[in-house]
Amino acid sequence: MKRPFTFKVLFPLVLLFLVACGGHKQVTNNTIPITKNAKLLFINYTIEDQGELKVVKLINKKITDGVVKIKKHNFVSEPKTNDIKCVQLDKNHKEIHVDYLSNPLIKFTESLNDSLQFSRQKQVLKKAPISLKLQLHPNAHYLSLFLITKGKRNTNELITTKLN
Repeated sequence: MKRPFTFKVLFPLVLLFLVACGGHKQVTNNTIPITKNAKLLFINYTIEDQGELKVVKLINKKITDGVVKIKKHNFVSEPKTNDIKCVQLDKNHKEIHVDYLSNPLIKFTESLNDSLQFSRQKQVLKKAPISLKLQLHPNAHYLSLFLITKGKRNTNELITTKLN
């Protein structure tokens, strides 16, 4: 009779101990510190699909003083395949801030069909613009764009732009 009672008490305690001591996912703060001389980056690219290869070209960039008030870009928190990883790098090419953009080559449009109902169509483009307004990290010297191929870890570098 003593054995089942100790088993009923010890088993949940041991299980609770194992769960509590288990690995924890480290949560990092992906925010950019706002300093007295905060900078904004306005940068424009074009992306072109050439089969297996995606080509990105820089159109222009402008750095100005300011703070991003509203993030209303097409940034996503959980990227998928063919989304773009936008990385701010320091002078040693170490990652200091990451944003993810949804695939700019896929656009959705809505229109009325014959029965006067809205229908949503997916369009896959061959060429599209990428216009970004980013809060610039104080230590950022480069901006790199990567194409996500499989999950967050597998990426192909598209372009790296030096920031002055």
